[in-house]
Amino acid sequence: MFRQTNIIWTFWIALNSVIEWFEREQQPNAHIALDLVPFIFFVKNRFAAILVKFYGYILVAVAFVTFVFVNNGLVVGDRTNHIAITHVPQILYFSAFCVLFMGGEVLVTLWRFYRNKSSVVSLMKRIALPMLVGIPIAAFIGLRFRYVIFYCLTDSYVHMFLLSDNRHYLFYLWRRLFRIHVTPGKIPSEFSILYAPVYVASFLFLFHLLKSKHL
Repeated sequence: MFRQTNIIWTFWIALNSVIEWFEREQQPNAHIALDLVPFIFFVKNRFAAILVKFYGYILVAVAFVTFVFVNNGLVVGDRTNHIAITHVPQILYFSAFCVLFMGGEVLVTLWRFYRNKSSVVSLMKRIALPMLVGIPIAAFIGLRFRYVIFYCLTDSYVHMFLLSDNRHYLFYLWRRLFRIHVTPGKIPSEFSILYAPVYVASFLFLFHLLKSKHL
C-alpha cells in the first residue's frame, strides 16, 4: 500500500518464515546450511498448510500481480522519470554499508583474532588470494562506472526530483553535504582504487560471518 518495492520485503518475510518452519522440523543441533532439495519436498508435502498459514502474504502477492497487469507495469505516474538501469557499483556500496552498521560485530571479531596470534596468520593466508583477485575487479567496476557517478554529481544529470522533492532524505544530503564537499567533474579515478580494498574486505567479512553462523 505504500511502495511498489515493498513486495520484495513481503516475499522475503514469507519465505524466511517458511524456512524457519522447515528448520524447526530438522534434527536438533544439526547446524547445516539450508539444503534446497529437502526444502522443496517440505514445501510440496505441506503446500496446503502453507497456503492456510500464509494466506495473508499470498493475497498481497495476488493483488500485486493484478496491479502490475492492470497498470501495465510498476510505475505510477510519469514513466519517463522512472526507468530502471544497471548500476553494478551499488553492490559494492551495499557491502560497505552493511559492515558500517555492524561495527560491534566487526570489533568483536577483530578482538578475537587479536587475542589469538596464530589465527591472525591463518586469516592472512586465507584472505590473501581473495583480496588479490577481488581488489582489481572492484577497482575496475568502480572505474568502469565512474562516469555514472559523475553524472550523479552534476546539475545537468541529477534527477530533477532529487533536487526538488524534500520528502526524500537524499534531498537534504545532496543540498547540505554532497554539493559542498564534491566539485562536479573532478572525481579522481584514484577513489575507485582507494576504496576497492574496503569493498572486498567488507564482502569477505560478511561471507565469514554468514559461514560461521551456518547461513
